Amino acid sequence: MITADAYLWAKYRDDKSLQENLVKITQATMDSRRGYYGTTGNQCVIKNSLILKDVKIGSNCYIKGANKLKNLTINSSAQEPTRSVKALNSLTYYRLRMSYFLWL
Repeated sequence: MITADAYLWAKYRDDKSLQENLVKITQATMDSRRGYYGTTGNQCVIKNSLILKDVKIGSNCYIKGANKLKNLTINSSAQEPTRSVKALNSLTYYRLRMSYFLWL
């Protein structure tokens, strides 16, 4: 899921047919098993981190001292690197610097 997908889900919450189609698209493209896969891009640095589960990390991302990164996407690139410390159930955009961000 990218930021644009999250926008569509949130913006059109009352459109039931669109929501059903978004669920179908998501179910068709993603594996339903939790904790089964995660990806990291090229030249990522992950230091002193405890838990990474269901995480998609873009290239050139720098993560240091993260206690828990769970169920999130970190968009990052060589032109716009991202730094992250702590996040749950969230999306980040390019060149974001987060410190102790928690979404419950």
